[in-house]
Amino acid sequence: MNKLRKLKKANMKHMRVEVSNMEEQKGAKSRSREIPGPKAKKIVEEYEKYACPGISRHPPVVWEKAKGAIVQDIDGNEYIDFTSGIAVANAGHCPSRVVDAIKKQVERLLNCYDHPTVERARLQRTLAEITPTDKKSDSINKIQLATGGSEAIEFAIKVARRHTGKFEIITTHGGFHGRVSYQAMALTAYAKYRKELGVAIPGTLYTPYAYCYRCTFDRSYPDCDIICAKYLEHVLKYESTGNIAAFIVEPIQGAAGYIVPPDEYIVRTKDFCERHNILFIGDEIQSGFGRSGKLFAIEYTGVKPDIMVQGKGIGSGIPLTAIVGRESIMNSLNPGEHSSTYGGNPLSCAGALANIDTIIEDKLPENARELGNYILERFIEMKTRHTLIGDVRGRGLMIGIELVTDIKTKEPAIEEIQKIRQKIYKKGLLMVPAGLQGSVLRIAPPLVINKEQVDKALDIFDEALSEVEKEK
Repeated sequence: MNKLRKLKKANMKHMRVEVSNMEEQKGAKSRSREIPGPKAKKIVEEYEKYACPGISRHPPVVWEKAKGAIVQDIDGNEYIDFTSGIAVANAGHCPSRVVDAIKKQVERLLNCYDHPTVERARLQRTLAEITPTDKKSDSINKIQLATGGSEAIEFAIKVARRHTGKFEIITTHGGFHGRVSYQAMALTAYAKYRKELGVAIPGTLYTPYAYCYRCTFDRSYPDCDIICAKYLEHVLKYESTGNIAAFIVEPIQGAAGYIVPPDEYIVRTKDFCERHNILFIGDEIQSGFGRSGKLFAIEYTGVKPDIMVQGKGIGSGIPLTAIVGRESIMNSLNPGEHSSTYGGNPLSCAGALANIDTIIEDKLPENARELGNYILERFIEMKTRHTLIGDVRGRGLMIGIELVTDIKTKEPAIEEIQKIRQKIYKKGLLMVPAGLQGSVLRIAPPLVINKEQVDKALDIFDEALSEVEKEK
């Protein structure tokens, strides 16, 4: 952290220190609300008429504005946000430093393709310095900037294949690495995203993740000896052609339901990669930039990936992703072989610089750690009172609550989770489901959330859970 602060003093001449607005955000209004409200109904009708049905579906709340951890809909109703727009608004909605930086930049320059700018140069240097990659004998990291997660994953796979001269990629069950492109979709181990779209990209291999609550091998941690990591040897011996370029993994799985593996799992998979000359790609698109309680979730394990993919929380809502890797890997591509029309545009870079500044200077990872532990304690207590709660897990403000209809059989509570979601929206709390079967609720509020807002949100959830259990 000291290194980053010195870097910032040398490179970043911005921005006013954001005055805490916590007093303005004492929590969402507690009154019951109609969803959709009178104004929202017209917008929802128009939206549904023209929107492609393939996008994610949510209760019809029409967002109008947001600040910090509070969202306001078009009818004036307020909600405590436990989504952060899927782990994007880490520094809170519309953080002042980011807004100011964007306002200044938008009047100067919006796009320049691959020409260098002050903002891009500074962002690249900042990311190179703060990202914990395995540099080996290299002296620096190099950066490729993009706009979306799938695009970033595509580049990471491309450069891994070019650098190693091999083509196979190992991914994990439950791993989510995008669904926009065919390569990303192949690495995302969800059958529903590939249904009726043909075969996965050749060379894609799959291995179990350390999902201890639902162990693939029906073992229990720690007596299992991390068999899911050992299984990589089976994949290499019996499923691979011997041409594995990379292993890609999320240090904490996001879309699968905020699954936190034992640290040994990440350590052993990295060791497997080292022994077999395979690149280790860490996907921190959802877990990065303070969400886990550290700047990057993989820091808990001590493992340094060869390549790290970043996104979501990097830009506070401005479309931006980054691929960070040691120089010898990133230099594998020749000039002009890979570019992005909007990747690294001045607006995104200016916003990201201010966003990183806010996350570090305001100690948001520390707040995520402290409040995350508090939330886990509250949910663990709730688990003793609610039969629908099967598992509670998480790190920082990246917490998963897995709901089941039966504690012993662990039957996913799919219908119940939708009922709970409808109730909490009406009470003033936004949450989104996750999990392979949609039976997990993600707790991912902006990292600026305070304890009063947390308590109110958890009380709403507790109340809704009780109502659904009584109905059941």
